[in-house]
Amino acid sequence: MEKTALANMIIPLAKIPTAFPVSDVALFLPTACDDGGTQRVMICLANGFSQQGLAVDLLVVSEEGPFLKDVSEAVRIVDLRPIQGWFHYKKPYYLYYFQLVLQLATYLRRIRPRCLLSALNIYNFIAIVAHIFVLSSTRLYVSERTTISKVAWPGKAIFQHLLPLTMHCLYRRADKILAVSEGVADDLARFARLRRDSICTIYNPVPVDYIAAKAKQPLAHPWFAPGQPPVLLGVGCLCVAKDFPNLLHAFALIRNKRPVRLVILGEGGLRTELEALAKKLNVADDVIFPGFVANPYAWMHRATVFVLSSAYEGLSNALLEAMASGTSVVSTDCPSGSAEILEGGKWGHLVSIGDPAALAHAIIETLDTPKAVDVTERARDFNVENSVQGYMAAMEL
Repeated sequence: MEKTALANMIIPLAKIPTAFPVSDVALFLPTACDDGGTQRVMICLANGFSQQGLAVDLLVVSEEGPFLKDVSEAVRIVDLRPIQGWFHYKKPYYLYYFQLVLQLATYLRRIRPRCLLSALNIYNFIAIVAHIFVLSSTRLYVSERTTISKVAWPGKAIFQHLLPLTMHCLYRRADKILAVSEGVADDLARFARLRRDSICTIYNPVPVDYIAAKAKQPLAHPWFAPGQPPVLLGVGCLCVAKDFPNLLHAFALIRNKRPVRLVILGEGGLRTELEALAKKLNVADDVIFPGFVANPYAWMHRATVFVLSSAYEGLSNALLEAMASGTSVVSTDCPSGSAEILEGGKWGHLVSIGDPAALAHAIIETLDTPKAVDVTERARDFNVENSVQGYMAAMEL
C-alpha cells in the first residue's frame, strides 16, 4: 500500500472533464469512513490493479476516512456526491440509495469503464440497478463478503423471504458473482437459490510485506514491556457478529488460572455492554478497549495470541493480518472462512462458536506452546498478487 497525499486526488463526478480517460476497472466503494475490512480490501485491490498497468477508478461518497491516504497516486478517486450537497447519510435510507443509483448511473453513462466491481450486499443491488438503468456495456461483477444467511434481518419474516428473492433476481444480472470464501459461496448459492457454479471464489488480498513493516513500528504501551503478563488480542467492530462476549467469558476463565491480559481493538455499538460485562466478570482491570487504531499490526505483532471469537464472518481479514504479523492464532470455526484459512486447524486451534470453555482451553494450549507453526507462511498464500491475478482472470482483464 503506497501512502500518498490527498491533495487534488478526489474528483467530483459533476466536474469530470469531457475528455476523462476510460478506466479499465472501477471499484465501487461507497464509504471509506469506517474501519471495516471491506474498505481495506477494496483499496488494496485498487492499488494492485494499478500496479498491473490498469487504469483504475475508485468510486466513493466521502472525502474522509482512515484508509484513503493509502490509495496510490495512480488511482483516480471519483466522488459520487452531487456538488449541491443534498446527498447525505442522515437522509432517509431509501432517498440516499436512490441518489446513489442516479450518481453511479451517471458515471457509467459518461465514463463507460470496461469493468465495475462492487462489494457489500446493498451496494451490489445499487450497482446492478444503475447498470440496468443506463443499459451499460460495462461488465459488472458483484462480490459477496459475508455469510449472508446470518444477516438476513432475523425475526422479520417478510424480509427473510424478500431478500433471497431480490438477490436471486438481481445477482443473475451480473456478469459474474464473486465470493471471498468457499463457505460464503456455498451459503449464497443456498440462500439466493443461485447455481453454485455461477459463483467464483477469490480470497481477500493480504499485503504481507506492508503488514510486516508496520508491525515493527514502535508501540508505547506498558502492557508490552518486558516481564509483563501475556496479552491476548481481539480485533473488529464491536458488534454481534464478532461475539466479543464469548471472548470475555473465555478470558475470565483463563484469568482465574494465570496472569493474562486482553486488548480488544475496534469501535461499535456494543462498547458499553462489553465494558459492563468485563466489570461483571471481575476482569475489567485486565481488559482495555483502545478503539480504532491506525496501525493494528503493531498490536498484533506484540500480542501473544490473536483470538477470533466471531459467530460468523465472510473471510476474516483480521485473522489473516494477525498471521501476517507472525502471531499465533485461535479461532472459532464460524461460518465462514476460518477453517479455510487455518486448513482445518493446521495453523491454529479451531473451536465451536459460542463455547467459552472450549475457547479458553484452546487459548491456554496456545499460550503453553507459542509459535508452534510459522503462520506467516500460510498468510503469504493470500498475498496481494495472487488475489489481484484471481480477480483479473475472473474479470477477463
